[in-house]
Amino acid sequence: MSLRDQLRHSTVKIVELWPPVVQTELHDYQGERGRSFGMPIDKFTDEAYQELSSDKDFIIIGGLGAPGSIPDSHFREVERRRQAAFANLCHSLRGEEWTPLE
Repeated sequence: MSLRDQLRHSTVKIVELWPPVVQTELHDYQGERGRSFGMPIDKFTDEAYQELSSDKDFIIIGGLGAPGSIPDSHFREVERRRQAAFANLCHSLRGEEWTPLE
């Protein structure tokens, strides 16, 4: 079972954040090329703060994969179905009714 499911009756809120590669000192060993790789830290911080201030519990910052490789709407639909399937698994493990996937 997931941590979110285990804490469902508590006051703890689990937020899943998917960050992109971010321009930090972690890439300094690669020289100038490494320093310019990824999203600028200020942009990441601004976007992350804005999303964390919302009521969302699943946040993706930046794009998914190489530009044009996976349409964002397609990925989000796959992720929505994955989360629904996992919620059904948690209900099933607790012996509760579950909702068939659409």
